[in-house]
Amino acid sequence: MLGVDPAILDEHGPVSEETVLAMASGVRRALGADVGIATTGAAGPGPHGGKPAGTAFVAVDIGDGAPRVGELRAGGSRDEVRAAARDEALSLAAEVIEALPAR
Repeated sequence: MLGVDPAILDEHGPVSEETVLAMASGVRRALGADVGIATTGAAGPGPHGGKPAGTAFVAVDIGDGAPRVGELRAGGSRDEVRAAARDEALSLAAEVIEALPAR
């Protein structure tokens, strides 16, 4: 649905900076939106995609050719890891949007 190139998944895995950047770009394109936000990670209880539980990547793409990405390591339950990734993605999106020039 997001058009992530299978070669990205093959080379970098589902939990990676490269994958989340492709996902955010795909969200923006698929929805015809100005902003695309994506998360991917290993929420636990075990590792996923070769990354330990608690690892997550978030990305924001505004179509300017310079998407932003963040990586985090969160502890706690699966729900807590997912909440931390969500919060990080929204925080990154707010930073990116606030930095845009006024229209």
